[in-house]
Amino acid sequence: MIYEIATLTAYPGATPKVVAGVEGWLRDGAAQGTLIGCFVAEIGLLNTVTLIRGYSNAAEMKTERMRAMHGADPFQAGSAIQSMSFDTYGLFPWVTPLEAGGHGAFYEFRTYRLKHGGRYALSPAWEQAVPERVKRSPLATFLYTTDGAPRITHIWPYRTLDERAAVRAAAVKDGIWPPKGTADNVTEMVSWIGVPTAFSPWR
Repeated sequence: MIYEIATLTAYPGATPKVVAGVEGWLRDGAAQGTLIGCFVAEIGLLNTVTLIRGYSNAAEMKTERMRAMHGADPFQAGSAIQSMSFDTYGLFPWVTPLEAGGHGAFYEFRTYRLKHGGRYALSPAWEQAVPERVKRSPLATFLYTTDGAPRITHIWPYRTLDERAAVRAAAVKDGIWPPKGTADNVTEMVSWIGVPTAFSPWR
């Protein structure tokens, strides 16, 4: 499975139009891939709609991406979209993504830019640390980029923002998070929080 995270930046005030367009776009008979989650930014990257989709192969993903990039009305909301970006990801082999369903009202997306070779240096430590961490709160998925700058993105659902703060603070206090070696292999860290749309499989 190949994963894609697409970020659509809406013009101010146009986010609802983008969300409505995306829903229609995904239901179109020409659509490729499987929607995993769709989110509107609540904290961080405001005026953005983010889609996570899975594809069975690279050709399927390319067809769907070209449909958006070269179509007359991308995501059936072209006039409302200021910019689009697409990132391709692989899934760490030691992760089982959450199935569709209600997992939390808020999803935190954490993306770390890595030093070259950082993924290979970090993967064993993350693999060892994740089982203890997910006892505190579920992990939606843990991905690594297969193009562009070397990055990892991990996504965590929470029922409330207070729960997020409490779980993260306790994990740090108890010494189970972040995994050892993370700081030595990361050059940049970005976090934002999204709210699932009504049609998002992850919600």
